[in-house]
Amino acid sequence: MRRVLIVIVLGLVLAFATTGLALANGGPHGGYTPTTDACAGCHRAHTAIGPNLLMVSAGYDLCISCHGATGTGANTNVDDGYYLSSRDDLGGDYDHGAANTPDYAPLLGGGFVNYQGIAVTSIHNPVGTEIAAWGNGVPRGSLADLAESLNCASCHDPHGSPNYRIINAEINGVPVAVAQVDEGAVKDYDTEQWGAGTSSVCAACHGAYHVTRPDSGS
Repeated sequence: MRRVLIVIVLGLVLAFATTGLALANGGPHGGYTPTTDACAGCHRAHTAIGPNLLMVSAGYDLCISCHGATGTGANTNVDDGYYLSSRDDLGGDYDHGAANTPDYAPLLGGGFVNYQGIAVTSIHNPVGTEIAAWGNGVPRGSLADLAESLNCASCHDPHGSPNYRIINAEINGVPVAVAQVDEGAVKDYDTEQWGAGTSSVCAACHGAYHVTRPDSGS
């Protein structure tokens, strides 16, 4: 009898934990159940060609396969900075998708390659070695002081997170908490609705964010 009670309690704990993640995330990112097939959206047990049983050789390429300019698995085109509602238009509605956002509406986060048709020249590059952001005594042209190059998972948790936009709960060893600011009954991707605590994401890597100088005026 005691063993049965333990199993029931553990089952309830797991159920409530899963529900919490499901409320904070969507699609294949979080809210997993014992019978889910969402894992197969990124992983393959027998045909994987990348690390961690990934379908592709690199994490960035995997993300772009859905979220890129030619991806088909998500409305957000982070290459060009557009929300593509046409990827899930139903019933002959060719202007608004599930998020009630017009087709080709500019994403608030911009794009990694282009933004509204203009090439981007200053970004957090998710592939390769980057140059350090200048300021706070860092000379221009110096390499960033990073143990490894940035990638999408440096900031986002593909397996779900309690944070806004599946931001990692910890970045660069620093705890991060970002809460979604309610934008009302109608959700969309092109109205500025900032998440509370977003600055903690930047400050996790950019230590100079909290440093003030005597002549800075602040």
